[in-house]
Amino acid sequence: MEAFAERARRELLATGETVRKRTIQTLDELTPQEVQVARLATGGQTNPEIGAQLFLSPRTVEALSEVGTAVVRL
Repeated sequence: MEAFAERARRELLATGETVRKRTIQTLDELTPQEVQVARLATGGQTNPEIGAQLFLSPRTVEALSEVGTAVVRL
């Protein structure tokens, strides 16, 4: 798992992005990807439509939506 995380970190770094660590202080903040999913979902798009637009599987969209919903409820 660590090898995958390191590869993802390097690929993000190559795009100019950085890895955001989840801490107690950031638990109630949505990630940029969760924000994108939430905006599209509030616009009425379905998980498959959101996935196609963001190049994600519908199941990944569903997981991101559930995380966002849980954070909003806190």
